[in-house]
Amino acid sequence: MISFKNISKEYKKSGFKLTIDDKVLGSNGIHALLGKNGAGKSTTIKLLLGLQEPDTGEIYINSHNLLKEPDIKKRIGYVSDVPLLYEALTGYEFLKFIQFLYGVDDRGIIDEYLTMFELGEHKDEKIYGYSKGMKQKIAIISALCHNPDILIMDEPFTALDPVSVIKLKDCLKKWCEKEDKMVIISSHDLDVVEDICTDAWYLDNGKIVLYANKEELTADNKTFTSEFKEYFMKD
Repeated sequence: MISFKNISKEYKKSGFKLTIDDKVLGSNGIHALLGKNGAGKSTTIKLLLGLQEPDTGEIYINSHNLLKEPDIKKRIGYVSDVPLLYEALTGYEFLKFIQFLYGVDDRGIIDEYLTMFELGEHKDEKIYGYSKGMKQKIAIISALCHNPDILIMDEPFTALDPVSVIKLKDCLKKWCEKEDKMVIISSHDLDVVEDICTDAWYLDNGKIVLYANKEELTADNKTFTSEFKEYFMKD
């Protein structure tokens, strides 16, 4: 569970300000973070990762204060919109390195994900020789291989082939169902959001202006797209 307590973050040069009052993102589900470019999605992600500190307010992850208890960041996995990899390493070496950083030693989970994403036969090849899609897969596996509680993904389906897209969707669904896990996806792909997300949050001009739950929408014959259409079409 993630709790925002009166968060504000201002960029004085641009004049942009993110403001999140008391908001709670419940656990065990796939949450979409939606909004146009410049709405505040990236800033929200950076705050959740501890890469930036808010000007005011606090963020709690599973009741732990992110600023005062930084070790809680070890329970977060992150997939950037651009893969951040040490490309002189092999795929397998990089994943073992990531596990080492998180204090984890579990070859089984690495092998499981390498097989799932059809990278097993390429695991001993240097990453710099990988295709863009293969690099994206390694980035995704690196976020999963230390078994985090929260997975934050920024446009994770970029560069993936159709089969890998299906596999990642199934992986995220099963991952959330099996344990008390949370996924936060920032995406402009509404088809993905409609397919796998249980909840959605819409940011507009630095504020969370709308929230919707898929189960409740379905009961009213609505979708995330129809619910947020006013803001999608807003100039």
